[in-house]
Amino acid sequence: MNIIRVLIDDHRSLQKMVEKVHKSSERAAKTREEFFLRIKHEASIHEKGEERFFYSLLREHKDARPDALEHY
Repeated sequence: MNIIRVLIDDHRSLQKMVEKVHKSSERAAKTREEFFLRIKHEASIHEKGEERFFYSLLREHKDARPDALEHY
């Protein structure tokens, strides 16, 4: 699978999780806590993928290098 497609799909999935948190009520503390833990976990995996497969490649191109380093 294409890494760009995986990262885009991850972004959409994380966005949907955040939207679910926003839609939940304050009384749903346990549900919100579970969502936040899942978001944190999924975002961590996503971040590692970006660093390994995306930003590491961008670092090699002189025009993109400053932006890639900033994202690290």
